[in-house]
Amino acid sequence: MTVGLADHWCPYIQSGDDRAFDVFLEVIDAVPLKVYELRAPNTGEQIEASYQIMARKMEQRRFVRICKRIGSSLRELTSRMKRRLSCS
Repeated sequence: MTVGLADHWCPYIQSGDDRAFDVFLEVIDAVPLKVYELRAPNTGEQIEASYQIMARKMEQRRFVRICKRIGSSLRELTSRMKRRLSCS
């Protein structure tokens, strides 16, 4: 148990904090199976809203990682092409 962390609720919705729980997104995203525990304090609307926020944030993180990889690959390719052209 982590002191001060309630993991069975809708953190983005009930806390009103849009960023504090982002530190857990990498771990959540890495796990192939996501499970929501339904509890009485959470309404269906809160659960759906929380899910949508987390899903959007994880998708944005994946997109950024892909863009960084593509950017790195493009820089390397450009560098190689410049070297080849300067040797010709």
